[in-house]
Amino acid sequence: MNLPLFNLKEKIKRIQIDTGIYGFDSNFKQRKDIRASFNTFTEMTFDFNMDERYLYGYWSHTYRPYSLFHEGEITSNVFVNIIEFIIEEKKGI
Repeated sequence: MNLPLFNLKEKIKRIQIDTGIYGFDSNFKQRKDIRASFNTFTEMTFDFNMDERYLYGYWSHTYRPYSLFHEGEITSNVFVNIIEFIIEEKKGI
């Protein structure tokens, strides 16, 4: 299956789920084309604009999205926020 909006040579993995072929990527912050699809997804799902957060510098290395693409659009996403914490005066991540 072709994923028309994205160039699959740029580190997007292809995976099969049931009978469908999906793209998977977790490192697309710098990719404007994928970020645009991600922004559409976040606006429809969570009602906020992720691209504005990126443009204003709020999408740091601590935010890590993991997304599935189908037919050139992000269809599923889960993310990890890396946070620093202190427990009993010991700093950790």
